[in-house]
Amino acid sequence: KSEDTRLSEIQEHLEGLRASLLDGKVALKDLAITKSLTKDPSDYPDKKSLPHVQVAIRLNSSGGKQLRAGDTVPYVICEDGSNLAATQRAYHVDEVKESSTLKVDMQYYLAQQLHPVVSRLCDPIDGMDSARVAACLGLDPSQYKSRAPVEAVEDAEAREEDRFLACTPLSVECVCGETAVVDSPWKGSGRDIAPALLVCPRPKSCGGYPLEGNRKSMIQNLVTRHLREHIKKYYAGWLVCEDPGCSGRTRQLPLQFQRAFPICPTCRKAIMYSEYSDSQLYTQIQFVQHLLDVRKAQQKLGQDELTYVRNKMSACHNSSSSYDELKDHVEHRFTRCNGYATVSLDRIFQGLYSAGAL
Repeated sequence: KSEDTRLSEIQEHLEGLRASLLDGKVALKDLAITKSLTKDPSDYPDKKSLPHVQVAIRLNSSGGKQLRAGDTVPYVICEDGSNLAATQRAYHVDEVKESSTLKVDMQYYLAQQLHPVVSRLCDPIDGMDSARVAACLGLDPSQYKSRAPVEAVEDAEAREEDRFLACTPLSVECVCGETAVVDSPWKGSGRDIAPALLVCPRPKSCGGYPLEGNRKSMIQNLVTRHLREHIKKYYAGWLVCEDPGCSGRTRQLPLQFQRAFPICPTCRKAIMYSEYSDSQLYTQIQFVQHLLDVRKAQQKLGQDELTYVRNKMSACHNSSSSYDELKDHVEHRFTRCNGYATVSLDRIFQGLYSAGAL
């Protein structure tokens, strides 16, 4: 099939879905959103933001079936005449069936349920960007971005920066003794932009910088100590309660579980999770490598800023090679030794089949 034919068929299918939804041809059970209760409905601290919890509390107060931890709640977002947010207009499937005033919020399902999923599925197809999918579903296409290569690159960069928001910055001493907090590869902007390790942290520069002279080995040791502290924090294995009102914190794994999660021994209601997870440790290692990888960071600079950075690095003796050695140290000593991002194809299906079956 030609590209135009494929696009036309996709568009017709989406328009057909919209027509079926608006004409009431889609069964109520197919519109139901099902979520499980991880604890009793009354024990949730943020009930208003969780539609399935609101539905469960309303059903429990009506004297009917009592929903508890482990039960699933099927609900539908409806138009009930109020101006409340969609999360506060959730009703159980049985409530919708028995009511003559509740109507399914078709706009919500088109914009919040169908559009995000279809947009992701159609993203690799040229000509079917988010805006065109919105038009096919009867939504306002101006509210959705059209595909643009430059914007895609910028979004990817923004996502990379967002990953490191919760990471701990690197603290390094300048030759003057002042501590520089390094949370970005660069300091300053425009004419003042420079690699973070080549700038004195004082408001009035001392004339030196943290990476001056033979201080590379000292900074390398600081980076090693910084990452070892986070590795130690991970292996401490502390578990904390998910309820912000509970002070539960332990290194001993509780013996009671609820859906594969340990139950907090302090409040005996909420579940516990790792205080410092493997993903947080991996992100911290990636963050430190990001701070030291100035060659990669230079690719995101404009031509003028790139010139200023290169001039600064040229004026600082051996700064480029020192940065490269620091980055390679983190990569070889920590990143490559971390198995978080590694998938072992030899072991992924291990134990699923007997030796005879293979």
